Amino acid sequence: MDERELENTAKIFFLRKLGWLGVDVRWESLLEVEVIGYNLYRSEGLPADALRLNTTLIEPQPGENPFETNYRFLDDRAQQGVTYQYWLEVVSTLGSEQLGPVQIQLHRVLFPVMGASAWSTP
Repeated sequence: MDERELENTAKIFFLRKLGWLGVDVRWESLLEVEVIGYNLYRSEGLPADALRLNTTLIEPQPGENPFETNYRFLDDRAQQGVTYQYWLEVVSTLGSEQLGPVQIQLHRVLFPVMGASAWSTP
């Protein structure tokens, strides 16, 4: 797990492997006064090659605690056997800033095939 904080908006951003389900992307925000929303990006290499994962801006969500909000995004399109880098873009009334990259490697998952003497990959 890799954690970093943005200077102005105090975000914590981390990833967790979910096996063949994909990557669980989570972040926490503190005091979203100027925040308009978030964009999440993934790349196998350079930031210029990053793919935006969300189709629309992820809007701030009012929670029970007005000073802290937790977010979660399931990247179910991540492929096994690939190392990815993720960036979180915080869009505010003052502009935008990025958090990351945070890197994760998804190992290929092996499944036994019924009636076969060897392991196979899907």
